[in-house]
Amino acid sequence: MVQIGDDKQTNFGDDYTGRGIEASHIRYQQENFQYKNSGEEWTDFPADAQLTFYYCGETDLADQATISVVDWWNNSDPKTVTYKVLDAVTRKEFEGTEYTTHYHGNHPGTTIWVTPDEAGVYEVYAVTIDDQLTEGKGNDVYDANGIRVSLENKNAATVYIYVKAKPTKDALTVEYWDADSSEKIGTDSSLQVEKGYTFTDAILENSKVKDGATYKDFYGTVAAIPTGLPKDQTIKMYEEKHCRAEISEDGKTLKLYFQKKVYGVQYSWTGLDDATGLVNEDGETVTVTKPEGDDTLHQGVTYTVEVLGDQEQIWCCTRMTSTAIILRSIPSAAGRLTGRLLQASR
Repeated sequence: MVQIGDDKQTNFGDDYTGRGIEASHIRYQQENFQYKNSGEEWTDFPADAQLTFYYCGETDLADQATISVVDWWNNSDPKTVTYKVLDAVTRKEFEGTEYTTHYHGNHPGTTIWVTPDEAGVYEVYAVTIDDQLTEGKGNDVYDANGIRVSLENKNAATVYIYVKAKPTKDALTVEYWDADSSEKIGTDSSLQVEKGYTFTDAILENSKVKDGATYKDFYGTVAAIPTGLPKDQTIKMYEEKHCRAEISEDGKTLKLYFQKKVYGVQYSWTGLDDATGLVNEDGETVTVTKPEGDDTLHQGVTYTVEVLGDQEQIWCCTRMTSTAIILRSIPSAAGRLTGRLLQASR
């Protein structure tokens, strides 16, 4: 920045990064220092000008990602930004990647850049602030041009950086399979592992991957072996945890098998003649469509009930004076989901 007068940066800790004229080029020409921005004319430095260089602090986070910060930080100051690197597939943190920067108490926030090593084995999948991803990339704020981290009205923020292993020839593979039909579901996931590492029976217990099983990735960082459905994909109809696992003979592929969900749902209601009176055990209202003119729940009459987002399922309901019923859906010959009463209780 070319700064003059009161715009000069003179005190450590003062934020004058927005004051003055930005200069992208500097030269010495005809016994004068000159500056310009791209596409502009060269301009002589004023006699009392100060040329101030601002730099970005840069931190490698376990080699999977690099963060660059627009401002400096000071470890004695009370506001903090904490950075964590997580696997996009498992949503679990890479061991030892947490890093915290400290800022002045009056600091309104900072801007960061998150970049992968282009020649490395990971790509940046998503970045979130304060809230972790639950499924897919719903609250992703990743922007290659910079991400604003606000510290307005708060003293701390957490930046979650999700990375995903590239499917290179040396990567190990995790596959996802239907336990009953032995058909593949979803897309394979890659693991970038330490040289020479392969899957072995040591990670298995009772034909499943042990809870808490880990491996060392390409950079020697400890990471979790996947045991559930991949979080970077949306796969419905299957249980979250695998029911059995197999390892290929060469140790380069881990097959995880999943069972389809059995849709047993408990309902309660306050009025049997209320079309939206059914509420599942999580307290969520369940939409019920009745035959025209029918204002009760009669045994043997079929109603359409939406219980999984936009996926319709057919359930058989009965009129009762009890406060709860348990229903289970079963596939019909036509491929639709039908239902039958399994249990009723007062």
